[in-house]
Parts: sequence; C-alpha cells; structure tokens
Amino acid sequence: MSSQRKPIPQQVADEVMFGNRRTCCVCRQVSPSVVIHHIDGNRDNNVAENLAVLCPNCHSNVHSDAGLGRRFTQGELLRYKGDWEARNEAAAGLAVAAGQTAEEPPGSIWEENGRTYARYEDHILCYWWKTQDLVAVDIRWDDGSHFYVETDLEGNVSTCEPRFGLSAYSLSFAPGQIKSKAEVPLADGLRRVTYVLQDDRVIDVVLDPEGRIQQLSGSCARFNTSSQTVSFPSRQET
Repeated sequence: MSSQRKPIPQQVADEVMFGNRRTCCVCRQVSPSVVIHHIDGNRDNNVAENLAVLCPNCHSNVHSDAGLGRRFTQGELLRYKGDWEARNEAAAGLAVAAGQTAEEPPGSIWEENGRTYARYEDHILCYWWKTQDLVAVDIRWDDGSHFYVETDLEGNVSTCEPRFGLSAYSLSFAPGQIKSKAEVPLADGLRRVTYVLQDDRVIDVVLDPEGRIQQLSGSCARFNTSSQTVSFPSRQET
C-alpha cells in the first residue's frame, strides 16, 4: 500500500508564496497560475528552503526530458530561489521606507537597515549594492511604480525588472531618433524588439502579446510617471 503524500502546511505555503510575490522565481513573469515545487524531489520535505514557486512552463522544464533542452538542476533552482527572494525582501524594505519617509524633503539622503536611500521630487531610490563598474538600485515612484534597475557608473541601464507598474508604461522616442528596428518572436507570445538610435545606443525591450513592457534594457532611460512613458534622451539632456 503506497504512502500518502504529505500536504504542505498552509503556514509554510503562505510564507513561500508571499516571499516570492506569487511569481515564478525563474522567469519572474506574472502568470495566472503558479505551483510550489519540491527542489530536492522529496514531496514530503515541506520546509520553506526546499520549496520554489514556479509557473507551469518553468515547472515543466524541471521535469521534462523532451527535446534538446536541459532540465533545471537542483542547484540552479536554489540559486534562482535565493536571488528572487532576496530581491523581493529588498523591495519590501524599500516599500516600508517609502511609506515611512514620504515627508522627507527632496534631496534627502539617509541610511536605514544597512542601505542608502535618497529622496527625489517624485520617487525614493534605494542603493542596493555597488561594485567598481555596476550599481544596483530599487526605485519606488510615488504613483506606485516600482523597478529593480542595474546601471553602469555612467547611468546606462543594463537591467530593468518590474516589481510593480512597468507594464503600464510605453516607449517614447523623439521624431527621427530611431535608426533601425528589429523584432524577434519569443515563446508564449512574447517578442523582443531591438531599437538602434541615431547615436548608436541600443534599446532592447520584451513585450507581451498586448504590447506591454515585460523587460527593458537601454541607455539613459528616463521614466515619466505622469505620462507613463519611457524615453531615452541624449546624454546632453540627462
């Protein structure tokens, strides 16, 4: 007689779902449904450290041997899980700081919980970490938009991941600013559009089937929260 699988305790499931913002820790795309996967394959090992939130597509890539693709290994999943939960923890800390420091005047800079915060006219920026050639920050705008951004020391954006609000923005280019445009279809109806500007900067964006921004990288991106547009002014304008 086979033993029955132990259900994940609700308190543990709630902790894991909240820590991952109910979002797949691998692709980090919002999905209508997600599953909780046992990383070590033992369905009775229900400790939070062994549980990863995955979308159905990434979950199938854990179990499937079809085609030429490789499965996700346990080591990969642990890294994805750890990185995603750390980023969400940092974002949650920023949200608390934003709520507690809304009255800080523009130009204020302060330290809290080992992080540096700066208040601007319409957003709070949290410096998460910095190396010799890279700055990682969380930005929370007063309208609720929230991004994780990595830039080089000159402000060129290499990564812009939505926490909340990026999909509501649209790209805005000045007349004649685009030199060329290329589009490549991706899985699940997504498409990658690459723009080359007249000054040879490259803007790379992933759009969903409705044309909403899912991922963005580019040089000197500027977010306008009133018009909800992303523009790319020249260095002289920034």
